Amino acid sequence: MNSFTPSRYSESIRKGALGVELWDHHRAQRLQRTVDVSVDGPPPVVPNWLDAQSGGKTLPKDLLPRLYSRRTYMYALFYKQGTVIENADIRVYDASREFVPRRLQFTIPSIAAAELSQPSARVTAVGLFPSAAYSVPSGATGLRGRVEREGKPLRWARVEARIGGGAGTVVGRAQGDDRGEFLLILAPRAGGVGDLPALLSVNVTVYARPKAATPAVPENDPLGDMEIEAVSGAAVAWGDVIPASYTSKVSRVVKLAFATIRSDELPFVFT
Repeated sequence: MNSFTPSRYSESIRKGALGVELWDHHRAQRLQRTVDVSVDGPPPVVPNWLDAQSGGKTLPKDLLPRLYSRRTYMYALFYKQGTVIENADIRVYDASREFVPRRLQFTIPSIAAAELSQPSARVTAVGLFPSAAYSVPSGATGLRGRVEREGKPLRWARVEARIGGGAGTVVGRAQGDDRGEFLLILAPRAGGVGDLPALLSVNVTVYARPKAATPAVPENDPLGDMEIEAVSGAAVAWGDVIPASYTSKVSRVVKLAFATIRSDELPFVFT
């Protein structure tokens, strides 16, 4: 039975279960180009026939189910008739390394429960952190840093920058990549009001999982050791909440010159 058109017509209705809106965390702007957004899971092995057909250009990640995209920054999952979905694990990956990947878990309400709220309630803004190839704005102040453990890159660290006394004020956040590198860009308000000092003292804290809780990198999944963040609110999706498992931290005061991205700081080392 059709819902909106006479029975002589063939009717197909898709109801959105989840909308993922991708944003540049630093600029607080929607992404202006597409990235890979797919259902999370270990990428399957590329069949030999497909690998040969593509000349070796088909990657395992290309075989994961992609989310539907209508705009460069908006991706969607839809309800399927007769199928109940309680959670959806999503991975966001940027092959150009302009943004650091993320893995997120969303709770999916039933169709009946979802339709009690506005459609916008099913759309979540997800922040992506700058990575190595990010186009840094002119006049930005920040730090290109490295994180290590036992002389090797420590993957997927999280970074906070604070200024001021006591707990301080957060003026920047970053996420480390698979090479243990991060790009921390301070918010424009970091310099305060009035005359600027020659150098800005910033308390940089790097968070990571303890060694015993850090999984090995799966052979067939380069993102398999990344934390899957359960999206319990807008702040988690945006990236402003340090994952609960990141209980190890290293802090250091770093001197930063205004309108300069410093890259000569020693690595942040975890034991």
